[in-house]
Amino acid sequence: MMFLLALLLFMSNSMLLAYGGEELEKGGPTSPLKKWTWIQYSFTDNELQSGSFSDLAKLTAAEGPVSNQIAFHSLIDTRTMGSYKITIQGDPKKNHALFDRIPNQDMSQPSVLKNFIQEVATSDPAEKYGLILGGHGCGWLFTAEENRPLFIQEVASAIRESGVHFEVVSFDSCLMSTMESVAELSGLSNFVTATENYCPWNGVISEKFLNLFDQHTTQEALHGVCEKFVQMNTTTYPDPSDPRKLAGPDACDLNVWDPAKVKDLYRYLQEQYQLKKIVPEYQKDFAIDPSWPAIYDLYSIVWPSLQAPGEQQEFHRRFAEALIHRSASKDTPDTFHGLGIVKWPIEENEENRWPFSPTYLKGTHYPNPFLPEHR
Repeated sequence: MMFLLALLLFMSNSMLLAYGGEELEKGGPTSPLKKWTWIQYSFTDNELQSGSFSDLAKLTAAEGPVSNQIAFHSLIDTRTMGSYKITIQGDPKKNHALFDRIPNQDMSQPSVLKNFIQEVATSDPAEKYGLILGGHGCGWLFTAEENRPLFIQEVASAIRESGVHFEVVSFDSCLMSTMESVAELSGLSNFVTATENYCPWNGVISEKFLNLFDQHTTQEALHGVCEKFVQMNTTTYPDPSDPRKLAGPDACDLNVWDPAKVKDLYRYLQEQYQLKKIVPEYQKDFAIDPSWPAIYDLYSIVWPSLQAPGEQQEFHRRFAEALIHRSASKDTPDTFHGLGIVKWPIEENEENRWPFSPTYLKGTHYPNPFLPEHR
């Protein structure tokens, strides 16, 4: 029911669907460059399916002026309603939106992501491109159709092979603000946004999204997205006794990173580990989710291990340079600093928490700076 209501809301706000009205004017290889073209890729063949259309309802209820210099393309796969392509050109309150039902997409395949990026970049070339990756996330992977994981390395390869350089890549999913995920996008995107904690129902998209990027600089827009993210998720349920209110361990955060600087931080920690014998303390208190101690706050586990004069200051400086902006609800634990790290390998008895077998935990040997083979 929630899904259908969101869908109806989207349809009521859109001035034109794929049928029953004028034909949408499409771009092409010779179309003039837009200021922004955004691409949303949502793996919602799961209980999150209604969230995809809720995002579109927010977009079509656009607040503030939106020019024709911005386009938004969405590829969505759902559990019960099939797959869709949605295109919004400029202000959705004035211009037409196109809603296309398409054959079911296996969005766990990197080729689907690559092809969609190329298709959109051809039809709506722009000065700047943004990519939103929505669905379930877990520090290193997404779960897509049929619960086949889509690894962050596959995401990076799809972007690289598409030939499109992104101004922003936004993880609209849980637990993706990890050093591994952000560093993997170095050279592929200028900015990365992600949550270190679990991502609440209200993600990065709001009614202000199109206006923010159309009317402001990238960093100003990202600042606004972060602030709106926290606002939406902390004012929806103002009653402190409401169990749905985000507080304490359930508090929310959204961070903006420079992926090149995060990769530099990663390399620095590799060198420090080899030279200084840093031994991170994986205390359960520093786990993002103590019930599943697999992803830890990077800052919290590294800081106590730095003992030589100037080490803590240098680590703090590099961390601060990589972090462009952070918004967090007031009840966010002090042990959260915005960037996590996966503890490799995750203990076998922890794997059963997931409805699929995350074989990457055993089969993938990411060069974590703290793994024994990289000492």
